[in-house]
Amino acid sequence: MENDISKAAAALGRRGGASKSDAKRAASAANGRKGGRPPTTFELRDGQPVMTKHGGEMVAGIVHVVRSGMISIDLEDGTSIKVSV
Repeated sequence: MENDISKAAAALGRRGGASKSDAKRAASAANGRKGGRPPTTFELRDGQPVMTKHGGEMVAGIVHVVRSGMISIDLEDGTSIKVSV
């Protein structure tokens, strides 16, 4: 019984998510002409804690801004990584 309800809900969700009104279609086209969705950006600040992959494992570190376009990440194991951003 519960599985039947889940299947019915999934089917309704698929149909609802696929619907496109004329207004949605026009808005999508207008956004595409403007270049589409902007890229995701982020800002690293000096002293900000981060997680990074190092030696195949995720490790914690602290960001230090070296200069524009270059950061250093001091890892918890005492090593340091320089990264171009």
